[in-house]
Amino acid sequence: LFRSRLLVLFALGVMLVGWAISNFLSNSLFNFPKDNNLWGDSTKNQVIAREELPAKTVSSLMISTEESDLRLCPVLSPYLVGAVPLSFKTSLTLEEVQKSNPNVLDGRYHPSKCRPLQRVAILIPHRSREKHLMYLLEHLHPFLQRQQLEYGIYIIHQARSEE
Repeated sequence: LFRSRLLVLFALGVMLVGWAISNFLSNSLFNFPKDNNLWGDSTKNQVIAREELPAKTVSSLMISTEESDLRLCPVLSPYLVGAVPLSFKTSLTLEEVQKSNPNVLDGRYHPSKCRPLQRVAILIPHRSREKHLMYLLEHLHPFLQRQQLEYGIYIIHQARSEE
């Protein structure tokens, strides 16, 4: 009982640190000055070739400058619809889940019409229940998208203990 409480306390601490880091990074990555000079002093004529930057940096800069022109998403999303009936189709595949969520790339989504107020990371521990994972993803993606959140879903594959 003591070990489980300690484990829960540790997990909450890790989540708090992750939240603080993500807030710090989101504020530093997504708040660029309005002028188009992203690379320093405007009196210098610095040119940085796109090939010199890592691909991750270029893509985050593109998203950031596009999002800076968008208005913030409303606090109460207009897409909330109340209770949604759940269905569990036995022939569901990962391809069908991907096809029904075309705006999700590598498990990540951000609204295209506004800047989200919140960023969320969802960690899903998983081991040997692929069908259950498909059901969860089929319903979780639309649920989060209706809230106009920027989110990432991370599947953590659990290893079997070797005892």
